[in-house]
Amino acid sequence: MEMSTLSKVLPNPHPRHYPIHDEILSSKSEIDKIDTQISNLQVQINKLQAQLDSLQHERDNHMSYISIFRCLPVDVLVEIAHQCLQSGTSCKKLMKVSSNLRNVVTGTSTFWNNIRLWSGDYKYGHSVRPI
Repeated sequence: MEMSTLSKVLPNPHPRHYPIHDEILSSKSEIDKIDTQISNLQVQINKLQAQLDSLQHERDNHMSYISIFRCLPVDVLVEIAHQCLQSGTSCKKLMKVSSNLRNVVTGTSTFWNNIRLWSGDYKYGHSVRPI
C-alpha cells in the first residue's frame, strides 16, 4: 500500500508500514461495502413502503363499499347519530364516519335545531360570547 492511500485513511500514518495498516484499510473497505448495501436496502425499503401504503389505501377504499353504514336504514342512522351526540360526539366527527351518516346528519333538522353562534376575535384571544 502506498503512503498517499494510507494518509487518506489514517490521520497520521507512521513513516513505517505496520500490519495493522492493512487491517485498517481492509476494515474500511468492508465498512464501505456494508454502507453501500445498507443504502441499497433503504431504497428497496422505501419502494416497498410506498407499495404497502398504496395497497392499504386501495383496501380501505374497498372496505368502505361493505361498510355497515351503507346497509342501515336512515331511521337507524338517525338514532345512532342522536346517541353519539348525547354522549358528547360533535356533528363534525359524525360527518367524517361515512358519507351516508354525513347525509343523515346534514339532512335531519333535529341535529341543527340548536345552533350557537359566537362573536369575538379568536385570533387575538378576546373573549367570546353567545349571540
